[in-house]
Amino acid sequence: MLTGGRGMGRTAVLKQLRHVYREITPVALADCEAVTPPEDPGPGWTPVIVVLPDLVARFATRVRAAPSGCSGRG
Repeated sequence: MLTGGRGMGRTAVLKQLRHVYREITPVALADCEAVTPPEDPGPGWTPVIVVLPDLVARFATRVRAAPSGCSGRG
């Protein structure tokens, strides 16, 4: 996870990581600033909670399609 204000270079780092790992590891970018918080978010609520189900669904599809022998279990 990368954090920081505008102009800190997050996008450049993410683009480089995405390029380097595109064939090795599933990568997802999530724009948490685009998430609209609920009226009463409650303690512990973060935009990440909103985007996680979508990320899990996208990663699950890619992992199931992984070559045999790549179970992801250590």
